[in-house]
Amino acid sequence: MKHPIIIIIILLTFFSCNEKKSNSIQKEYETVQETAAEAAKKFKPNKNLIDFKIGKGLSEDEVSKLQEEQLAYLNSEQFNPKTDTINYKKDEIYISYLTFLPSGPEYRGDFKIENDSLILEIVPFTDVVLSEQFADRIVFKIANPSNKKFKVKKGI
Repeated sequence: MKHPIIIIIILLTFFSCNEKKSNSIQKEYETVQETAAEAAKKFKPNKNLIDFKIGKGLSEDEVSKLQEEQLAYLNSEQFNPKTDTINYKKDEIYISYLTFLPSGPEYRGDFKIENDSLILEIVPFTDVVLSEQFADRIVFKIANPSNKKFKVKKGI
């Protein structure tokens, strides 16, 4: 008679603990699901970022016609003098370049300055990333009140 009671107590303990564990896993899952959207809302780029856009870049046909050297620029921090632009205007820097981005996420732009380098950043906010990539045109407009020239590294 002792054994069935002990077994029942063990089973009750196990199932009650298991339910708490599954509830905590569900809460963690819901928190992760909210993270991308909440992070995008809370994202604060550098105060000198005037504008960031992702525009139409190259079609699949255009990408397939690129030479290997030109393709290498799309996944590099280096700028392609034929397709990319860095313009220093009065109190402003305009930067435009092509790069591959996975489709799916929402992206935000940011940058940081380290010594004489301006490092562009593309920040993804997503719960799902698709495998297809497009050669998108990335555009940054950055306030430059000191009209300083930088070594620019593109965000990839």
